[in-house]
Amino acid sequence: MSNYGLELTFVWISAIKDYMEVKEALALEERMAKVEGILEEVRTRLNHLEFRVDSGFGELRREMETNNRGLRQEMQSQFRWTLGIMLGVLIPMWVTIILAILLGP
Repeated sequence: MSNYGLELTFVWISAIKDYMEVKEALALEERMAKVEGILEEVRTRLNHLEFRVDSGFGELRREMETNNRGLRQEMQSQFRWTLGIMLGVLIPMWVTIILAILLGP
């Protein structure tokens, strides 16, 4: 084989190697573009999920405040009844005891 043929072979090998590197670089860029697209889709889905969670917690908070308000009103009502019954029983009992001591036998 002559030097010219050997140089031509090296040129072809170098050209094929350069072509493969360019092809790999393009394939890598395409894969990176796909990955970036997937990441953008994941980011969009996460933002949507975050919005849904935030709105769900807002609803839950409002519902808990409503229930809390109702429970407080019911507790106040029950406390008034309990206090009324206790005072209705204790005051006459004390009066009876005091009168029994003062007016004793």
